[in-house]
Amino acid sequence: MIYTILYYLTIRQMTENSLYTVSDVARILKLSTITVYKYIREKKLEAIEFSGHYRVSSLSLEKFISEHTIPATGEDILPGGKKK
Repeated sequence: MIYTILYYLTIRQMTENSLYTVSDVARILKLSTITVYKYIREKKLEAIEFSGHYRVSSLSLEKFISEHTIPATGEDILPGGKKK
């Protein structure tokens, strides 16, 4: 029983602290990899660099998404963030 609980907690921690490649992030956000690299370079998206390869933690990705979420206001929003 205790091993089952420890196994569950370990799997949960690994899932919560997952690292994504730039390609993974691009696929999740439905953006190009060039755009993801741009966000990393502009420090809009936190990333970890390993020998020239970037990884984005699940926590950083969640933070990025929450910072770019537009609250539902019932107003029509036009491209460029302008209101109707």
